[in-house]
Amino acid sequence: MANKLLEAFAKPIALAENYYKARHNGEAMDDTRKLVLVATLRNASKKLHEAMETSQATQKTGFGDTSFEKFTLNLINAAVN
Repeated sequence: MANKLLEAFAKPIALAENYYKARHNGEAMDDTRKLVLVATLRNASKKLHEAMETSQATQKTGFGDTSFEKFTLNLINAAVN
């Protein structure tokens, strides 16, 4: 499963790896960092798709109520975890 995820997110991983190498004297990202990155991207993508499936997410009135606040907290949790 890890290989499928790494393949699915190959472009963002390559971008992150280039950034990492530039900031760490050419050192490559280890597999653990790549998997954490993939998990974060997958979770964020899932939360965004869930939010866009609800009608409230596409309406301007949805921004500023508690459902949007819950969405942003879930997104932050997905990024951190």
